[in-house]
Amino acid sequence: MIQALKKSVFISIPLCIATLILLWFSNYFQAAIGSDVSFLTLAAEKFLLGMKMSEAYYDTNPPLSILIYVPAVLLSQLSGLQLYTSLHIYFTLLFTISFILSVNVIRKLPNITHEQRVIILCCFAYITTIFSGYDFGQKDHILALFLFPLVILQLLLTY
Repeated sequence: MIQALKKSVFISIPLCIATLILLWFSNYFQAAIGSDVSFLTLAAEKFLLGMKMSEAYYDTNPPLSILIYVPAVLLSQLSGLQLYTSLHIYFTLLFTISFILSVNVIRKLPNITHEQRVIILCCFAYITTIFSGYDFGQKDHILALFLFPLVILQLLLTY
């Protein structure tokens, strides 16, 4: 009886998190883009048009901060989508890639039960989506998305 209860709890937790994340993403697609993201995206657009950083746009961030947003601009230009929509698609794709990497890496960690893996992945999904709120898609958030799988990979290398 207790084993069945444990199993149902660990099935319902990921379903609740997945439902919350889907609801959050539906709300996220209607939210405004952050000011840093919009400026760096416009800088990436000007970069792709061949304009010089010293003349058309200037930012104290390193150029890699601008280059991170180039795929979203290219998606907009190639597909005809509005830049706003392509940014949301790009960030959602980055989250999906990061989550899939995390799932695959966590599976290989020794001495961790299935329940612990589920809890870790649910926490990761919550922290990188709902908890990040307005900062979703900013350069620091993108770094955090891919830092988690990297840290787990470092643990695997240590083992």
